[in-house]
Amino acid sequence: MERLLYLYGITLNEEAESQTIPDLKGIDGKAGLEVLDYDWCSAIVSRVDDGEFGEEALETNTQQMEWVQEKAYLHHEILMSLKNVLTLIPMKFCTIFQHEESLKKKMDAHEKEWMTLLEKLKGKEEWNIKVFNHSDLLKEQVADHHPEIQKKKDEISQMSKGMQYLQRKKLDQSIERQVLQEQQKYVRQLHSEWQALCEDTAEKKVWNKNVTGKDADMCWNGAYLIELGKVETFLKNITNANEQGEKAGWVIEVTGPWPPYHFSSLSKSEVD
Repeated sequence: MERLLYLYGITLNEEAESQTIPDLKGIDGKAGLEVLDYDWCSAIVSRVDDGEFGEEALETNTQQMEWVQEKAYLHHEILMSLKNVLTLIPMKFCTIFQHEESLKKKMDAHEKEWMTLLEKLKGKEEWNIKVFNHSDLLKEQVADHHPEIQKKKDEISQMSKGMQYLQRKKLDQSIERQVLQEQQKYVRQLHSEWQALCEDTAEKKVWNKNVTGKDADMCWNGAYLIELGKVETFLKNITNANEQGEKAGWVIEVTGPWPPYHFSSLSKSEVD
């Protein structure tokens, strides 16, 4: 049976030579990890069977949720172990080459770009942030403290009961609009503060409550590439923001460090 090359990531030769590569089994649970050296970069691979990871087999296997979940988890765990010891350009799930010649061709074609990217990633980590807001709490704050809303409330209190009913309806709509504006303004402010501490950022999709399963609105979803020396300050900033925003219903979730998935634009899935 033909043996293919499953590519996990690209690193610098000097790091591959000086660091101890984790003694792990590859994605098939059988073959170990190998380092293939090229001019300036090294490829971290393992050998896999054509019967499970060949083009035809993948068409079948990727339709099976249990197989995908198991293998995607293993792929991620291997990358997590590698990023702890190496500057790494992580490849996407099931980046596979038919043989070493096809991998060498890819390495030769992109090595200069990968070198530039690895220099950018060196000494940095990816952290992900999701910002949620319990809009009912923010709505209370806006209704109680926003000067324009207070002014409108005073005006309504002087009206007849019939007019008050209609104007309160309009006021509720005005408060809803103000809440949305406050949410957008606040996350822009937070992002600006975090951006100042980062090498690079990436905006991610904001999900609705049906997807998140939360009773709060997701208002921001982003990835941040941070120098190791600035991570502590970055995380402290988030802790402070969580404490300061609690009364207005703000909740900030931070996860990481991750392999630099959102800052490795040259990685792509393919069968060569």
